[in-house]
Amino acid sequence: MKMQSLSFFITFLLLLLHNLPILSADSADPPVTESNATEFIRTSCSQTRNPDVCCAMLIGYANAIQNDPTQLALTAISVSLSHVQDVASYISNLSLRANETSNNDHLEVTALHDCLSNFRNAVAQMRGSLKQMRQLRGGDPSS
Repeated sequence: MKMQSLSFFITFLLLLLHNLPILSADSADPPVTESNATEFIRTSCSQTRNPDVCCAMLIGYANAIQNDPTQLALTAISVSLSHVQDVASYISNLSLRANETSNNDHLEVTALHDCLSNFRNAVAQMRGSLKQMRQLRGGDPSS
């Protein structure tokens, strides 16, 4: 299940960032209600491979996202990063246990190390994406 969520979030982020329109804020626009923000998330998630998973993961952030595609992307990256870090931690624990157990074969240990390396790379790339998105928005990239 965690691997499906990870796959979904990476796909969602790529689709979202590829199709991210440049919008200007107009002070004459009516305020965004939670139901409008929720509908914005549902509509955006409908463009992904797993719209139900997308909505389930992002609906709770409707007040923060509003109708802002940049904030949607930032939130999706942040949520994805959190999940990827959880998976990386889990794989790290498996890898440590495999190293300590003498009955595990070399291929299993090597596979876990490779997998962990890939997840660590994914975490680094997602952190970089988050930093770049914050810089584009004009926010503090270190936060």
